[in-house]
Amino acid sequence: MIEVFESNPAEYVSSHPSLDSRIYLQFRYLDEINEIKELVDKVEDLWYTHRDNIITEELGYPFPQSALDELVYVFMDLIRRPVYLDLSDRVIELQQQIDKGIIVEALPLPLILALTLSRNRRKKAIQQKVIKIIAANQ
Repeated sequence: MIEVFESNPAEYVSSHPSLDSRIYLQFRYLDEINEIKELVDKVEDLWYTHRDNIITEELGYPFPQSALDELVYVFMDLIRRPVYLDLSDRVIELQQQIDKGIIVEALPLPLILALTLSRNRRKKAIQQKVIKIIAANQ
């Protein structure tokens, strides 16, 4: 999250693709998974809303976009069924609670994902409650 808000998403280093390229690749991969289409669309809208507020160029990687598109199929062959499919129902349930201002104890990953999707994600008090729960689980 720090990287998203404090850097240019198109910047890359020789050993690592830009944030923009990584997120683009993840969205293309997620587009292939029908079970979570609605959730992916919502997250994609959030990303592009954020990205529209940044002055940036192309995806920012020394490979053409077609190479990134080809990587989607490599990931699909390697990963098969992503673990988050098993989490999606819990994430949506937590997100709905956070939208109502209710923060419950939960595992860190579903809680972070739910906060990211919640319309209350920018409220400091909500963020602090989530951080306390995550810290208590460590």
